[in-house]
Amino acid sequence: MIKLVLRLVLVAGVFIAVSRYVPGFRVANWTTAVIAALVFGLLNATVKPVLKLVALPVTLLTLGLFGLVINAGLMALCAFLVPGFGIDGFLPALIGWFLVSVGSAVVGWVLRG
Repeated sequence: MIKLVLRLVLVAGVFIAVSRYVPGFRVANWTTAVIAALVFGLLNATVKPVLKLVALPVTLLTLGLFGLVINAGLMALCAFLVPGFGIDGFLPALIGWFLVSVGSAVVGWVLRG
């Protein structure tokens, strides 16, 4: 349980860090970042598998590039659902998704070791 809370706080820190360096990716405060990290994790666990299955033909036709659109869309959906978290367009959503995913993977790797 402690590792789960620690991971949530560290991923919230990743959200804050990304908001400092990516123009158009805004997080109001730490509370918003924690909620955004929680919602983003829930969306990735529940909505993303369904979207990937539904979009499989388009993803195959585009040689996997449509997967980037799905991921950026999930980040934008997270921004829509969480007050105080905003994204201004596709490119900040895509860059933000990539950096948050890499940061989350690093946090997971550090906590495992």
